[in-house]
Amino acid sequence: MRVLVCGFWDGKSFIPTAFSLHNEPGKNRNRGMKNKELANQFYKERDADSPGFQRVKQLSTDKISMAIQMVKDAIKTGFEPAYVLADSWFMCDTFVSEIQKIKIRYAKKLHVIGLMKTNRYIVINGITKTASLVPVYKQKDIRFCKKHKCNYLAIRIEYKGNKLKAFWVKTKGSETWKMLVSTDTDITFTNAMKYYQIRWSIEVFFKECKQNLNINKCQSTDFDAHIAWLTLSLISYMMLSLRKRFDDYETMGEVFRDFKNELLEITLVEKLWQIIEILFQEILAELGVDWEIFLDKLAENELSIEKLVQTQFEFLKCPNKNAA
Repeated sequence: MRVLVCGFWDGKSFIPTAFSLHNEPGKNRNRGMKNKELANQFYKERDADSPGFQRVKQLSTDKISMAIQMVKDAIKTGFEPAYVLADSWFMCDTFVSEIQKIKIRYAKKLHVIGLMKTNRYIVINGITKTASLVPVYKQKDIRFCKKHKCNYLAIRIEYKGNKLKAFWVKTKGSETWKMLVSTDTDITFTNAMKYYQIRWSIEVFFKECKQNLNINKCQSTDFDAHIAWLTLSLISYMMLSLRKRFDDYETMGEVFRDFKNELLEITLVEKLWQIIEILFQEILAELGVDWEIFLDKLAENELSIEKLVQTQFEFLKCPNKNAA
């Protein structure tokens, strides 16, 4: 199996937002196992409404569809990416078109940047060409970038109905051109390179998770255990990233204060909930008050309770940095 991970880069930390596991059929469509091994695989019944059942369904779902769904889910959750970064494996017409649909649906300034294989047929000024031959036709338009120390060619193209800005890039010592494309047709070459290089953060993420968190070392025969193992590994990674962020970047900066407020709020909620449970058990339960009815009343007055709590504990908030 292979793991597919979607993550968000906020300028300092890589945050994994979702993952899925996928079967790799292999050349003989047997996932590298013998018939006897396939027959002896562990199997158990799962409820159709269970998370485990949904995860099993993802095993046979193609990775392009899952990647698109992960981007949608991340945006619904509250993440606001400016660019979706992907390597050449994902850069197909389906992926680009679906991301554009997400952009329209959620009214986001969302674009795609990624490498595309140069064996694709593209359209330039109404003429279809093989992408690998474009630098030959456009030699006079090739420029040199001092910042990235490479030759590049920038052209607006069309690929299967998608309007793109394409950059053919040839680094020093390389014999072939690579093609970097973006749905942001106004993007400059330096910005396209700067943003795409952020994709390296996911490679660092995988390296650190494999070396330090043993993300690929689960030996269980139960698929649910693999999901749990991966989930705990990603949670651990986020916690370690948060600690590193505080220690290395902004010990007393604005981000630290924001996180401190959020963590303080969570702690207060947990403490208050413990107090509510104790009060109910010690007093209200003795008076015959039903627990479910009590919870319903709390839910009905959620806004009033929240306002009361914020007012009573306002003094615990971190002071504004501009305050005297």
